[in-house]
Amino acid sequence: MPRVSYDQAKKEAILKAVMDNRAANKTWREAHDAAKALGYEGSLQGIIKLLRAVEKRKGATVRKPGRPAGSKNGVKLVARDMPPSGLASTDIASLVNNLVNARVNEALDRAIAVLQSAKV
Repeated sequence: MPRVSYDQAKKEAILKAVMDNRAANKTWREAHDAAKALGYEGSLQGIIKLLRAVEKRKGATVRKPGRPAGSKNGVKLVARDMPPSGLASTDIASLVNNLVNARVNEALDRAIAVLQSAKV
């Protein structure tokens, strides 16, 4: 469907009708019907997109993350008792070492048990 462009007066009339309907707690479908009565040729999703684009251009305030500048009630960061980054690799190495030792000891115990049973 080719894109339809409206002159400024018609566009403002369509937007005013939609905004008035939405302010009166009417549904988007009812607002779309009011816009179609004024000459709007697009879809329901199109009128929603058009209205939201106009609201964005008006400079709707958007909440920014973080505290406002000069705020004194912020959370204080406390140094945590964290091990140095080099210790993480030694932890892994010690885990691997313990696992290997456990498996070797288990294999040796089985071998010793087999030899003792064969000796008797």
